[in-house]
Amino acid sequence: MEEDPHASIDGLRKIIIFLESKQGSDGYYVVNAQLNEVSRAISKLEAANVPVPESLRKLKLDLVAEVSAKADIQEALGMLSSCLDAWLRVVGQEPEKRHKKPRRIRRRGTTVGEGDA
Repeated sequence: MEEDPHASIDGLRKIIIFLESKQGSDGYYVVNAQLNEVSRAISKLEAANVPVPESLRKLKLDLVAEVSAKADIQEALGMLSSCLDAWLRVVGQEPEKRHKKPRRIRRRGTTVGEGDA
């Protein structure tokens, strides 16, 4: 029994919307730039022998987690995009081309197929 392609497409749309909603409004590069600046500020404070506020250290940890989550979401969206491209290539083919067996070639009384040389 074949699955309804419209249901599959709707399901994929929901997954994409969910992943995009988890990214938040700030993109990966913005959050990464914030992380770099917070790290630089912490390094400057440490170099000047000034105590680093715990809130600044916590902010750095939060940004590290956010950058990691955004990278994971980008990777998931990339894999989803690749899968969709492959799926569309298969769906876009005519049914007889999709399920055709490899063609066997006859040469001088012998049959050469896939794996034979």
